[in-house]
Amino acid sequence: MNVAGHIIRLLPPACFLLFLSCKYEVTYHPLPAPFIYTIIGHNDSLFFSTPSGEIFSISPENPDVITRFGMNRFHPIRGLAFKKNGDLFAASYQTGVHRVLADTLIALPRMWRMAWSMKLDGYDNIWLAGRQGVFRQRGDTLIKFTGLHEAYDVDFHLGKCAVAHRDGITIYDTADGTAITTFCKNTVCWSIDIDGSLLIGTGSEVCVLVSPGDTTIIPIGPEKNIPWTAARDRNGTIYLGTQKGLFRIKPGARKAKCIGFKGKCIKSLFIDRKGRLWVGKYFK
Repeated sequence: MNVAGHIIRLLPPACFLLFLSCKYEVTYHPLPAPFIYTIIGHNDSLFFSTPSGEIFSISPENPDVITRFGMNRFHPIRGLAFKKNGDLFAASYQTGVHRVLADTLIALPRMWRMAWSMKLDGYDNIWLAGRQGVFRQRGDTLIKFTGLHEAYDVDFHLGKCAVAHRDGITIYDTADGTAITTFCKNTVCWSIDIDGSLLIGTGSEVCVLVSPGDTTIIPIGPEKNIPWTAARDRNGTIYLGTQKGLFRIKPGARKAKCIGFKGKCIKSLFIDRKGRLWVGKYFK
């Protein structure tokens, strides 16, 4: 398969109306598979997962060569994480956490929790966000972190735990689970991405940018659009993978612009060490 970078260019007047909101030039690289849930980087490779329970890796320098790292068929893999010792873990919203070993996914019985998202904290512990709330690893098991009944993403911002859930994005004290503040109240929020001191949160039709002393909420059109993931490049430009295309927020902008895949679902994004934007499509 060929995943050479696609380039969207300014179109002649006859084609302009079709791509009215996609008028900026940008280079991006779709990964060589349909229906990708998540993308992570490790060493010089990219790893991605599918709703069919498969995990693949590619080299950004040679993306036509695909290696399968594991499969647990019909158990969608929504989260991937490498621990400091190099062990790869995968989380499914049907079968919980697995260790990936020799092309096999080994279920961890004491870590069975349906997970929409899996992240590692600074101590290399697994955290899950899912239908039963947020759980964190203690030894070889998981314990409940907050009283939330359903959560969609979890990450760590300036030493605190940030959780995206059905009523906003809440910041918690990591030690005792005390809620500190909530952004985007009464909005279903889906994802959290951290870039240094900036928290990029997404909810239905909005993106919230949280940094020390400042919070900015940016609308994401069109109506009923859902941003699923975000990535920020070295110039401060934010890219959003949404239910209705690939969007971009330039530094200082107060509105997101569609730059590709108009009307198509993008579940995952990743910017590699050379600044290339990789796109995980969720359509054939």
